[in-house]
Formats: sequence, structure tokens, C-alpha cells
Amino acid sequence: MVVTPCTGETVTVTADPSDSATTYMPAATTISVGQIVKFTMPNAHNVAPNTAADDDGLAVGFGQTKCLKFTAAGTFKFKCTPHSFVGTIIVN
Repeated sequence: MVVTPCTGETVTVTADPSDSATTYMPAATTISVGQIVKFTMPNAHNVAPNTAADDDGLAVGFGQTKCLKFTAAGTFKFKCTPHSFVGTIIVN
């Protein structure tokens, strides 16, 4: 995956802005190779690789918006580090 400008058609993944929320919206997303996912994180949440074996390019900081273009097929799992809820991007 590569960081790309947030222009054109994107699939959006976000998290509830409250500290008590425990889910990404949507929690699982299926896209095609080459599609862009726009991650919009409030100040209370972030996106980080779910495990050390997961892709470390999947990272969006607290309060950041970042678009990532998925260039290879696979399953990409991520989590919110302070709250441990998880999300998945499936790329076909």
C-alpha cells in the first residue's frame, strides 16, 4: 500500500469520536486492488498494524486523515492501540 492524495473516489473508514466507542465504521471493508481507502481518525483513536506480522504501512495517527492505495491483494488487519478494537480491509 502507498499513501496517496485523498482525491477521487475513496472508501471511508472512521471511528466514533468518543473515547467509549469500540469500533471502526465499517469494521470490515472489501475492495479491489488499486482502490483507495480514506481513514479519518478522531483525536481519541488511531490505526496501527494489528500484530507485528501485519503490514506496518497501515498507520494513521490520532486526529489524522490519510488515504492509502492498496496495491496488492490480501487481508490487512489493524487496531486502535489504546482501545484494542480491530478492523479489516480485504483486497481482492
